[in-house]
Amino acid sequence: MRNRGIVPNSDLFRNTLNINSSLKVTNNFRLSTNIDFSRNRSNNRPAGERGANPLQWAYAISPSTDIMDLKNYWVPGQEGLAVVSPHPSVDNPWFLAYEVNNSFVRDRVYGNLKADWDITRDLSLMLRYGLDNFNEKRETKMANGYTNDPRGAYGIINIQNFESNADFLLTYKKELNAFHLSVSAGGNARYVNGSSTTTSTKNGTGLIVPGVYTIQNILPANLNYGSSRFQKGVNSLYGMATLGFKDMIYVDVTGRNDWSSTLPNADPYFYPSASLSLLVNEMLGVTSETINLIKLRGGYAQAGNDASPYMLYSVLGNAGTWGDVPRLSTSGTLLNENLKPE
Repeated sequence: MRNRGIVPNSDLFRNTLNINSSLKVTNNFRLSTNIDFSRNRSNNRPAGERGANPLQWAYAISPSTDIMDLKNYWVPGQEGLAVVSPHPSVDNPWFLAYEVNNSFVRDRVYGNLKADWDITRDLSLMLRYGLDNFNEKRETKMANGYTNDPRGAYGIINIQNFESNADFLLTYKKELNAFHLSVSAGGNARYVNGSSTTTSTKNGTGLIVPGVYTIQNILPANLNYGSSRFQKGVNSLYGMATLGFKDMIYVDVTGRNDWSSTLPNADPYFYPSASLSLLVNEMLGVTSETINLIKLRGGYAQAGNDASPYMLYSVLGNAGTWGDVPRLSTSGTLLNENLKPE
């Protein structure tokens, strides 16, 4: 897919390869997989609501000004240094479109491998492993002349995220005269991690040499940098059962127990549900052209949830320096080592 944007010098490209396949190993055992590879990239995506969006200033220009007269946006003899502007407080939209560029490249792979085994006529087992992994690089280049960064700017952000899920489900189904029974039990192991690194100019400090977009072209005192990472794991066991009687009465119950790494000592928490459905028209033998369903249903459920990573203890974090003196900080949120699940 190739897309050229409405804003000049903006684009988007996407290449995708999808594989979906299954193999019948025996009459009662099947393997299947679904994998998706993709690359998304852009040489320039217009900035959002931060003053560098060309459309914002295209509409801010006085109606008496022909926007085409601003297309040659460099001041003659000061190319790369000074910009023709319709007003001191208004940025030239052509300059923003061509000289304030936000590019990115995102590579992603996600999918799963699954095995289905019909152990007996009534008993089946599903095993599955899935993953989702993406890496993204973002790059910003700003030439001299932008009102918020008159001496130019440059920055790189690298983002990585990974998630894996391994699960199983054992299911038993049986017809017992007027009754229909379905019981399932399963489990899931989920793991996620991510990281990001940022290197850029500090606001307004600019580049050493105009138009040279490298980290080495930023004075050490003007360098803004940072990194972060996280990881989280959740293990779960769950079960569900459905009992039906003559297609008139249905009872459903579920239960799930989770152990999350974001809670103290990974303490388990349980949440159940139950519901009852009655098809009154079937029970009373109501047959009518105007009434084809009368249903009563009641249910009770509890929901469970853990927390985001690192919500238990306050730790010291690097907050940069004051001259040559390191500064440390703690979270602005009151953290609780006795945190309970929702």
